[in-house]
Amino acid sequence: MATSPRRLGLPARRSKHLIRTEGPVTWEFNGDLEAPTFSPSVKITFGGYAGDPVCHYFIEAGQIMFCADSTHSMAGQTMPMPDLPDHLKG
Repeated sequence: MATSPRRLGLPARRSKHLIRTEGPVTWEFNGDLEAPTFSPSVKITFGGYAGDPVCHYFIEAGQIMFCADSTHSMAGQTMPMPDLPDHLKG
């Protein structure tokens, strides 16, 4: 069985996000490395205070759907998920 992806490189903030699929707090993962789906949505607030940058998105069938409450230029847009680097596929 393939190891599930846990780190994502997202173009909106040019940062990496960690999505846990094992442990006490997790997201569901469909097991498909080519067209992954995670649920529920992922919402990250950078800084933790009102007015700080927010990245909120769903990943379904390999598509990243950035929610309108994201504070970056990709808010409201959908794009294919970038390929995982080889060192994260293992």
